[in-house]
Parts: sequence; C-alpha cells; structure tokens
Amino acid sequence: MRTVRSGQLITVAATAMGVGLAGLVGAAPSHATEGITVRCSSQSLQTAINNAAAGATLRLSGHCVGPFTITKNLTLTSGQDADAVLDGNQAGSTLTVSGAGVRVKLEKLRIIGGRSSTEGGGINNLGATVTVARSEISENTSANGGGISNQGNGTVNLDHSTVRHNTASGFGGGIDNLVGTLTVTDSRLQDNTATTGNGGALFNSATATLTRSVVEHNSAVRGGGIRNVGSGTTLTLVNTKVRYNLATLQGGGISLDEDATATLRDSKVHDNTASGGPGSGGGIRTEGGAVTLTRTTVENNHPDNCAPAGAIPNCTDSLVARPGTVSAPPARPDGDRGDED
Repeated sequence: MRTVRSGQLITVAATAMGVGLAGLVGAAPSHATEGITVRCSSQSLQTAINNAAAGATLRLSGHCVGPFTITKNLTLTSGQDADAVLDGNQAGSTLTVSGAGVRVKLEKLRIIGGRSSTEGGGINNLGATVTVARSEISENTSANGGGISNQGNGTVNLDHSTVRHNTASGFGGGIDNLVGTLTVTDSRLQDNTATTGNGGALFNSATATLTRSVVEHNSAVRGGGIRNVGSGTTLTLVNTKVRYNLATLQGGGISLDEDATATLRDSKVHDNTASGGPGSGGGIRTEGGAVTLTRTTVENNHPDNCAPAGAIPNCTDSLVARPGTVSAPPARPDGDRGDED
C-alpha cells in the first residue's frame, strides 16, 4: 500500500498477525477481574505479555524497560500505586501493537523513551485497535509520529490522555495518522514538534475526530497544530480548541492540502502564528480543500485568521460571530482542560 504524503511517497507495511486487544468502549476483554500482577522492578514485562492468555489484564507497577511488542488481545494498566512507566530505552518504538482484529487497552500508564527511525516513537500501531485511557505519551522521537503512529487501517482511541513533548523529524510530532481511524476525546495534544515536516500535533492522511480536546503549543513547517492531507481524508473537530501553535511556513493552527476536508463545530482556533508572511494563514490555511465552520470562532491569529482570503466561508480577519462570543484575546492557559468558554 502506498500513500502520497506532501510530495513524499511512503510505503506502509501493514502486518497481519495475531488476534486483538481489548478494552475499547463496548468491547471489554475477557479476563479475571484481579488480573496478573507484574512488578517491573523484578519481573520482565515482555515475558509476562508473551505468557498471558489472550484477553488477560496485566496490572503493572514500577518502571518497565522495553521496548515491547503485543500481538494478542490484552489490557495493560497500573496497579493501585502511581502510574506505571513503559520506557522504550531509546531502542525502538516503546510499544508495537500488530494484527488485524487485535484489541489492546492501555490505562493509567506513562509511555516514554521511544526512539524509532521510521514510525511511532511511543506507540506504533500496525493494523490493530488500541485504546489509550488516562495515560500520558511523552518524550518520544521518531521519523514520523513522534508519540503515536497509526497505520495498516488500524484504530487508535485516545481518551482523557495527553500526548506531549514528542518529536518527529518528518510528519506528526505528536501523532501520525497515516492509514486508519483516530479518535481523540477529552484529551490534550501539546508541545509536540515536527522539526522539518508537517503537523506539529497531528499529521492526518486518513480519518481523525477530536472532541472536547485541546491542541496547543505545537510547531511544524506546515500545520503547526494539525496538517490534513489526501483525497478522502477527513478531519472533524467538535468543541475543540486549537491555540498557540506555530508554523514556520503556513497554517499556524490548521493546514489542508487541495484534496482534504475539515469540519469544525463549536470550536475555537485562536492565537496561532504562521511565519510565512501575509496569506500564510495564521489560523487556518487551505490549498484548496474544503473547510466548514459551524458556530466556530477563528480569531487573533497572525498574520491572518484564514488564507487565502475568501477561501473559507465564515472566516475573516475579524471574529466569526456566534452568540455569546467574547472577542478579547484570552490569557495563555497553562494546564486547563479546554472546557472553559
């Protein structure tokens, strides 16, 4: 399978192995309620993964040094104590999940220390369904998808979680949704960087939906917050804030190519910057892809809110009006969940 990504041809090797992971909404794993305790200070997590029956729950404690691979239905969660840590030890993707039909749930974990020369520094999902709940994915690096890479028609669900301080040299500092479905709910994508590529928080060339989430303080060449590309690609933002992001060229908040589409409902795009000069789209820039704004505010972006001028209906260099909107720029909020007006 080949996917064109901003002029670069990417070859996706979608692995079909194993059987799934559990823990998605409406699809709980079959396992004993007490689970299997793994104390990483004295036990090997990878051995526990290999020996566990499909559908089991592993309750982790301590600092677990990897990298790790999962090819069966499993739930990994912290025990009663503080969140357990999965550390890739700078030796590859911290966690690789593979197999059509495989379902994995990761709950109350910190996923750090991944370093990949290809895809997915923190999590590399190859065709499985992975749910990340109440967890943090941080301090990972990769060529693409510094925090998470989703490919092979996989599914990633991010719920009440944070993806931050991840770096990609190419695409998707936080997340690279290459071929698959991404759902982000009540979560935060912040302080991620695509150093020479596009999509500081998220590079999307498939289907991505963000609900009640915050995309802030990310940076890239195009799409400081989000870069959306490709025919049939859809990006949907609902009650989501895109703010304080930086593009060194175009699309400080959101950037689209000529084929992609984006729909924003009850959302805010504000205080983003594009450094490419007039017409570079501090808030949103489209290269021809359709953008629909419904009850959405685009304001206080530099050098302009939307570009090219007139290309995005209901977006101007002034406030996109909706009842109750306040036009004064908000104070920089470090640490809020983005549910304030």
